[in-house]
Amino acid sequence: MQLFPFSLYLIGIFAHSFSAEKNIFFSVGFVASDFASRFISGRFFMPPAARLIRLINRIEESANPRRSAIKVEETAILNYLTYLENEGRSADTVRKYGLSLRGFAGFLSGREATEKLAEEYLRKLIRKHSPGRANTAVSALNGYFEFTGERIKLSQFKAPATVPEPLTANECLRLFGTARILGDERLALIIETICSTGLRVSELQSVTVEHVSRGAIGLSGTKTVLFPKALREKLLAYAKQNGIKSGQIFITRLGRGPHRGTVWRELQALCKHAGVDAQRATPECMRRLYTAQMTEQMTDRALNLKGFGE
Repeated sequence: MQLFPFSLYLIGIFAHSFSAEKNIFFSVGFVASDFASRFISGRFFMPPAARLIRLINRIEESANPRRSAIKVEETAILNYLTYLENEGRSADTVRKYGLSLRGFAGFLSGREATEKLAEEYLRKLIRKHSPGRANTAVSALNGYFEFTGERIKLSQFKAPATVPEPLTANECLRLFGTARILGDERLALIIETICSTGLRVSELQSVTVEHVSRGAIGLSGTKTVLFPKALREKLLAYAKQNGIKSGQIFITRLGRGPHRGTVWRELQALCKHAGVDAQRATPECMRRLYTAQMTEQMTDRALNLKGFGE
């Protein structure tokens, strides 16, 4: 009589070992081993609810075994960065993630990485850097932990809701003129296009020879952007001068389209020469100038119509 539960217990152990290797049928192994072990030890008549909870806990522990803390070492960091490159992440992102991970490794000083230490490192980081810089570190650590199989998930920091004032028309003209003086016609036309149409940097890829020739861009939904006549002539002249017969107009020498980070950095470098506040020399502030100008024009039209009616 004792051979049956003992044999069933051995079958359970074998099934559990097989499931740990193949990740299948682990529940069958635990059911068998749990039944046999309780039969042998006299715990067969446990309350049904208690037996069910105990069995579920054992199955969950087998499916999601606890991992010990890991060390953040240079070899593992390089493997993760290589993985990011193979996934098509930009060189700038890989560089920033590498800096964040190596900074965390320096903070650990040989200690094993835990969620508590990671949060402590981020609290230390936010005291010296902006939320954007700290959130880059959060993304780097979360990606690294996921890559290494660690079940650690860190939360992003919330950036303060501070909105700088829009650029004035005079400031935009200074940026535009300075870019031309420095010989950067592409950046000058990007500034004029954003201020004249309200396009986002991500939407500048739709500024093609074909769209400019037609005088309008049909974007997602019902949004349609019209090009002023003077801007159309400048854009087509720029495309012709640079041998761009079709496709995107704002491509670089390497054939790449405009990128938000690249345009932002170019504007930050330009504002030093133009004497414009760096915090407001952004594409967003230019779009807000466009919105303000459109609102003012609509108000003027409404006032003119009202006066005409009188």
